[in-house]
Amino acid sequence: MRTFHGKSPEYCVLADTMREGTPDDVLWQRVQDERRFLMTADKGFADLRHQAPGTHAGVILLRSPEESRRAYVELAATAIDRLELDEIAGAIIVVTSRGIRIRRARKP
Repeated sequence: MRTFHGKSPEYCVLADTMREGTPDDVLWQRVQDERRFLMTADKGFADLRHQAPGTHAGVILLRSPEESRRAYVELAATAIDRLELDEIAGAIIVVTSRGIRIRRARKP
């Protein structure tokens, strides 16, 4: 486990622990079993029809017009710098070069 720039006691890089090509459903189940949020560029994980806000530990979707490691690292750094951990829990968060949108569960 590693520190999350002092904001969290630990985080896990799934590339360190799972093989490339792991099916999305297996990855999602593991993240949920460990009660961790997922930071990804895969839009499927932020699909509100399947991962409704409030039903999971949180999803941070990195959206870049440029498919490059550098672009995604910059977006991840933006998320880490600007988000508080309590904002992530149960939310779907979209991070772009223009800003951050947070979608939370509707209050009853």
